[in-house]
Amino acid sequence: MDVNEELELKKEFQVERLIFFSDAVFAIIITIMVLDIKIPETPEAAKLSYLDILPKVSAYGFSFFAIGVFWVSHLRIFSFIKDYDIPLLAINLLFLFSVSLFPFGLSSFLSGSHALRHSWGLYNYFGVMSFTFFTQTLLSGYIVKNSDRLCIKRSDLDKVLRWKATRINVFILPLFVIVLFLTQYFAWNELAPVAAVLAYVIVVRRLKKKFYPGVGNNSLSAIFKIGSRKQKELSKDAEN
Repeated sequence: MDVNEELELKKEFQVERLIFFSDAVFAIIITIMVLDIKIPETPEAAKLSYLDILPKVSAYGFSFFAIGVFWVSHLRIFSFIKDYDIPLLAINLLFLFSVSLFPFGLSSFLSGSHALRHSWGLYNYFGVMSFTFFTQTLLSGYIVKNSDRLCIKRSDLDKVLRWKATRINVFILPLFVIVLFLTQYFAWNELAPVAAVLAYVIVVRRLKKKFYPGVGNNSLSAIFKIGSRKQKELSKDAEN
């Protein structure tokens, strides 16, 4: 094995460490969130508490699903990575930091007032989610812009990440956070954030149809295809 092959194997190992570390952070965050759901020890109180903890279980289920979506997106992004650099590590850590705020956002939401207009917890939760979408967009954007150095199968990158449609998050999500703050501060109608979310979803869907007509939700299959190709290439290198 020559020097170039050793460097390639070392680089591959380091990228795998980066992915394993990210997966571990996701797993720990999901585990921590469920610890907030507790049932009283006495049987009498436990019977009465099942209905009380139902909102907590529902909120945890939604948060679990949201983090799962972010994990799948992270898997989709890193299925193209063959190399890394310091900015990529920094942005990935920023993304993991935003995901790690989910337990705080969930606890803040569950401990807040049930009145939407006066619930800082609800807006904190939406703020955490918006921040996570924002950092994920930064991560995707950096990889797309440096795909010649960092990625394999660059021809599939834009189609899978749908960067032309999702890049508006860099501008839209900060505006959404501002709307959340103004809604809470000036006691505007509590439906304003909901309307903003619906408008965002509609705009993104239209952009995806415009830039990627006929492209379905086959991103998971694309991940496995790219992963299998990558494994075959590594097996061939090892045999040689």
